[in-house]
Amino acid sequence: MSIHSVVGISGNFISGKYYIAGVGGSRGVDVAFTYAIDELYAVPFFTPVPISIDKIAVYVTGTKEAYMVLGIYENTSMSNLYPSSLLLSSSEIHVPASSAGLYEDTISGSLEAGKLYWFAFTATGTYVNAVRAISSESAWSPFGPKVGSTLTNLARFWSVSRAYDSTLPNSFTAGGAMEHGSSTTAIGVRIV
Repeated sequence: MSIHSVVGISGNFISGKYYIAGVGGSRGVDVAFTYAIDELYAVPFFTPVPISIDKIAVYVTGTKEAYMVLGIYENTSMSNLYPSSLLLSSSEIHVPASSAGLYEDTISGSLEAGKLYWFAFTATGTYVNAVRAISSESAWSPFGPKVGSTLTNLARFWSVSRAYDSTLPNSFTAGGAMEHGSSTTAIGVRIV
């Protein structure tokens, strides 16, 4: 997956390349994120210009069998940075055991300029798996640092407990926790 940062781009998106939610630094996607089963995650993605997309993807680094669903949620408002309505969703993606690699699905649509979106991810399986992630040095966050902490402890994404379903909910599950972890799930879309 060829990865490009979105933050700071003035509209020079490259057709056929993946752009990853939450990337804002130079190191990019170089660590693993071990996700929890039956948890719904949402990572921020800002669009400075209108874009059309045709795929959504995640790179699985673990070797356990899993099922996952990826999607894009609208933002509630600029004063309430929380995912709201489901805009686009993948089909359920099956990851066979011992099959690390890129998993993508068709998700055709457009994202408007000047808006914040949330790329979402949920998975299930017998064992916890891992996906490629954005390191703390490369994370971008609309929230800034956790109160009373350093700039390396940015609030990076939302997570909320939700029993796995082969589809994403039409409205993002309420009551999510703002996560301050060291890495963020790397979910990307391909520009048309």
